[in-house]
Amino acid sequence: MYDHAAVCLVLLCVTAGALAAPEALIDTEFGAADQPIVDRSGRANERVTGVMAGEWRDNSDWAPDVYAHWERLEEEGRSFLRLQVTKLETGRCQLAHALPRVTEETFYRLSMTARSMSGTSVQIGVRDSGRPYTFHWEQRQRLAASWRDYEYEFRLTELQQDVGFWINVGVAGQLDLARLRLTRLARADYIEELERKFGEAGIRNLIRVSRFPLGLQSGWALGRDNSDGDDVQIEPDPEHVGPSGAPGLRIRTNEPTVLRSAPFGVPLGFRPHTASLYVRGSGEMKLVVQRDGRQIAQQSFGLGEAPAEWRRIHLTFQPTLMARAYSLRIEAGETFWIDALQVEPGEQPGPYASQQPCEVALACPPSDASVARVQFEDEAAEVLYHVTGECAGGVLRGKVVNVYGEEKALPAIRLGEDTRGGRIEYDAFPETDFGPFRVEAWVEDAEGNRISTYNELVVNRLPRPRYWGKDAPDSPFGVHTNSTTRHNLMVKAVGANWTRLHDAGLQYLGWYHLEPEPGKWAFRDKEIHRYRRDHIKVLGELGTAPEWASYHPGKRHSSYFDRYYQPKRLEDYANYVRTVAQRYRGVIDAYDVWNEPWIHAWWGAGYDESKSDRDGYVTSEDAPGDFVRLMQTAFETAKSVDPDITVLGVNSTTGGGSSRSFGGSEWTEAIVAAGGIDNCDAVCYHQYIGGRPGYPGDVVERGFQTATGAIEERFGGLPKPVWMTEGSAGRDVIGPGFYNHTLPFENPEDPWDTADRLCRYVVSLLAQGVSKVFLYSMHAQSSLDAPSSWRVIVSSEGYLHPSGAAHAILAWHLEDTRFVKTLTITDGVFAYLFEGTTDTRSVAVLSSAPGHAEYVLPDVPGAKLADLFGSRLRSGQPLGDTLAYLSAAAPVAELEKSLRSADPD
Repeated sequence: MYDHAAVCLVLLCVTAGALAAPEALIDTEFGAADQPIVDRSGRANERVTGVMAGEWRDNSDWAPDVYAHWERLEEEGRSFLRLQVTKLETGRCQLAHALPRVTEETFYRLSMTARSMSGTSVQIGVRDSGRPYTFHWEQRQRLAASWRDYEYEFRLTELQQDVGFWINVGVAGQLDLARLRLTRLARADYIEELERKFGEAGIRNLIRVSRFPLGLQSGWALGRDNSDGDDVQIEPDPEHVGPSGAPGLRIRTNEPTVLRSAPFGVPLGFRPHTASLYVRGSGEMKLVVQRDGRQIAQQSFGLGEAPAEWRRIHLTFQPTLMARAYSLRIEAGETFWIDALQVEPGEQPGPYASQQPCEVALACPPSDASVARVQFEDEAAEVLYHVTGECAGGVLRGKVVNVYGEEKALPAIRLGEDTRGGRIEYDAFPETDFGPFRVEAWVEDAEGNRISTYNELVVNRLPRPRYWGKDAPDSPFGVHTNSTTRHNLMVKAVGANWTRLHDAGLQYLGWYHLEPEPGKWAFRDKEIHRYRRDHIKVLGELGTAPEWASYHPGKRHSSYFDRYYQPKRLEDYANYVRTVAQRYRGVIDAYDVWNEPWIHAWWGAGYDESKSDRDGYVTSEDAPGDFVRLMQTAFETAKSVDPDITVLGVNSTTGGGSSRSFGGSEWTEAIVAAGGIDNCDAVCYHQYIGGRPGYPGDVVERGFQTATGAIEERFGGLPKPVWMTEGSAGRDVIGPGFYNHTLPFENPEDPWDTADRLCRYVVSLLAQGVSKVFLYSMHAQSSLDAPSSWRVIVSSEGYLHPSGAAHAILAWHLEDTRFVKTLTITDGVFAYLFEGTTDTRSVAVLSSAPGHAEYVLPDVPGAKLADLFGSRLRSGQPLGDTLAYLSAAAPVAELEKSLRSADPD
């Protein structure tokens, strides 16, 4: 019987016999560590101390903010090496081991015995020893509190530079290492092992759920540019039953439409495979196979002159051994139906058969935000189910899992013709009101044998936002998202009320896209108005320039950055600004000017052909002055259309300078000197961070000073509001979210860590006095086999990530409040105090720094305590390492007094 976990090609516990001749590249017993830690020059490192094992070396001396200690310990007969990271903000604690140069396709098996009683997540992988420090294979893994053997397999092709094996820790915490072994495998022996494990015939159908009686299933997604419910309608069609015996899935569309499948594994990656499906409709269709997000095969099909008939299309592809995951992409531009998907070994499709005799489909019942798989607290906690295939005498079984790791079995449902479909109630945790809930379902026969694949549905239960269904112009919470129904509803559901049109939505407003030829305009009114229909305020970007109007040299270098050459004539730019401001007067009332002009590639005046990629873009001799003149043009032109329009300026950064960018302090100072503050209504800047902020003097606070310090110094304060218009925290740790069976690999992510980083980041920004925060970006998604580190709030396929649920709790508490002060409660524990602006209420966001003292949640009469995901906390519980909220229907002075009186000091 095929179990989806059996094709886990990333985290794989192999029970077959040993390979004939594995070659150990690293084999370290960390409990034997006895070498003093030194830096690259051979001297003692005052910040990272202790002992190291074998040929490993600490590689953290480059990061001035990392303080850690390595100590050899023994416990219950096991010797191991403990890393205690006591302080870390923007850097990483790194452990490295040299590897032989990779000169050909090579297969590796890694085993690591480790634990972390602090729940630390680590990054492990093979990385360049020198610049550009690229990881060629990596895995981010949250470690369990008890000892566990972690096993991975991966493949590398020929590399042109030296590499090593790295273990990186990006947060303060504890890591225990007992053993690590990395072996190099022979291809023939590995193939023989796979054949023993899976059989020569392989698995009949690698698709977990191949029928769609309730619509798209977990892991599937509509393309990020397609709006569901208006431009594209997806629904099962009982009037057109497909060859599988289930209703065909109808996709109504008259525009280019993309469907992305759930990921699947391919165990026998050395053999050709064939993907097939039944389709009906007319026009053209393209079928694409992706491996780890990259296209490996594609074919176009004409659907013929008989759109009422089902026909089978197929595509043969060659997999790769040890690939993480695969997916299918279906592209079409006219209405079509699909059914009976299959992926199997071989060069021709065999007769269709599901992986198991029957399948379970799951879906959210219709509700206010069901298209985003969100249910509000005042809506029933239930999902729809429908069983297809041979299930006579079967029993539907299920369980629900919450973000705390708790799980409860759901009542069994005996299946019959009248019970193949129905509703499952999953309200099984009285103490857990909010957050992601994963409903898993499968079918068993009368003997208890599983006769279906597992299916699941992740539903996020959230408090109904304070501004659901209405505008919130004063809200500080914003994102970047394309204008699609599901994402607009997702934005509002997590408590965000603004979107900035950069990258996501830039195609609707950027000059490059609107006026490709002089005087020929291509407006995208439908998408702009969809934002406003869904009560999302828009921060437009008055940016990019068409080739005819810019310093574009004629030769193309980057389809992305070539749009950002400076305008040649400010008169042409002014005409663009005027046209946009007039067309969208009363629709868009705030504009950002350009994007990141402090980076040369975003503010180019030419190109140096002796260089390549983004390194070749060069600025004018007075890049800041040119930008101030652009600011002035945008400001004066927009105000001439509508004096109430808000125009942003300065557009700085928290980063330092480099050969291809200005540093934040340098850029802001130059803009101020050129009079830029006179040509804007608000100051904006960008900040991306790693680590976990949320305490005085953190990286967010220091970055704010970098970006705005020159303004404060010149004016004795900040004369205008400050907006953080692009940034995020944790983009290096965000993973696939809360999925389990949907993934053909083990989910390594710690959703608490990702969510806590994001919420700490937002709270710390608000504590600097930032008026609005625009997280980047919800549009940086495609499919679950193609993770993107630029994502925020959504998982890889575009549905809500647990961090989005946590943001909803943060926004619900802090909407309509203003920051008052930060209160030190005890050593390393702080309360960020906010007071209501529309009612008498106050909120203390309780946050901790690394190495904080123990703190017990206080008993404040009339106040409510909630954790990161909104579940109720009780006084007397320890705070822990993630945010908590203490809210009261009382003035902030009273809440502060209560906290001070409860202060253990």
